[in-house]
Amino acid sequence: MKKILFITFLLFTLVNCTQKSNTDNFQNEVYSQIFHEIIDSCVVNIEPIEFQENVTEKEKDDYNNEMLKIRNQKRLIAIYDTVSGYRKDDFDENIFKNFRTNWVKSDSSNFVININNSNIKANNTLIKAGKLPNLEKAFKDYKTWDEYEDLKNLDVEISLRRIFFNEIKTEGFLQIGVICGKLCGQGYDIWIKKIDNEWKIIKIKSTWIS
Repeated sequence: MKKILFITFLLFTLVNCTQKSNTDNFQNEVYSQIFHEIIDSCVVNIEPIEFQENVTEKEKDDYNNEMLKIRNQKRLIAIYDTVSGYRKDDFDENIFKNFRTNWVKSDSSNFVININNSNIKANNTLIKAGKLPNLEKAFKDYKTWDEYEDLKNLDVEISLRRIFFNEIKTEGFLQIGVICGKLCGQGYDIWIKKIDNEWKIIKIKSTWIS
């Protein structure tokens, strides 16, 4: 009897581990498809402007060229590769009101994202935030990044949260935080959708700013 119970427990554990692994792999796959859009839309946050009637075509071209330079400039981006899950109360407060889906216990667990799979532009360089110990120290000591040698060239750091999907996994919702230094940052709600077998960002809303 004890042997049967042990085997049953072992099989249950293996099934749960396999399900978690499949879920984490799917999250990684989706993040790899949308991460370049996250950078373009949230890290390089350029509001469109309406040109006045008396603005010349040359002035428009000069402006657009300058914006292109900003988008293509080199950036060092720190990523917290541990993606945080949501407790049930956290889910009810932050997710359900924006995206109607169900919470399950596994949604409270964290997982590690493989940043090497991120399809980003060549001008952006990703580094694990864990390799920059002074990043946490700067926040705790309430200091600017320029006061630490290893942070002087850092442009932003990004913290990621678990993605929630609808039942058939054709739409999803996530929240991220983008920090650019002391008292400098912004949070975003992001809606995504699978279009022609590729995940795309379809809507972004700013949620907090500092």
